[in-house]
Amino acid sequence: MMKVKKSLIYEVIVAAFIFLFAYTGLDKVVNLKQFEDTFSKLPFADLLEVRMYSLVPIIELSIVILLVIPRLRQIGLYCTFFLMLFFALFVLYMVLFVPKVPCSCGGLIKTMSWKQHIILNVLFTFLAAIGIKIKNRQRGFFNFKIYSEDRIESKEM
Repeated sequence: MMKVKKSLIYEVIVAAFIFLFAYTGLDKVVNLKQFEDTFSKLPFADLLEVRMYSLVPIIELSIVILLVIPRLRQIGLYCTFFLMLFFALFVLYMVLFVPKVPCSCGGLIKTMSWKQHIILNVLFTFLAAIGIKIKNRQRGFFNFKIYSEDRIESKEM
């Protein structure tokens, strides 16, 4: 029973991230000009020579692909964890040092206050960590199993 419960929690966590990144990533793509304008107002935007604003939705949508494919899901959760941690630290930096900069997030998330952003990002960072921990207990630490054992055995024969 406990294994079923943990498996369900894991699937809900993955589904939440698929929805979150699909929603925010697609919103940024659909409203790319607005996202670019807002992103260009960030304090470090002029220091970057590459168009970083286009990388954010690409990363978010790439994580969606990783999370949707079962054998890549664990890699997707690690990417999710580090991206959410980055977002949380970035928002904390914004609150502490640049509180007047507009939010460049996508969808309804852009209507949140900076404090709400921090809470949301920390919560999602913990959710990703919980998902990673659940799956690592089932498989072992950093064991992604990209190829199924059946496939490997059939190649050896």
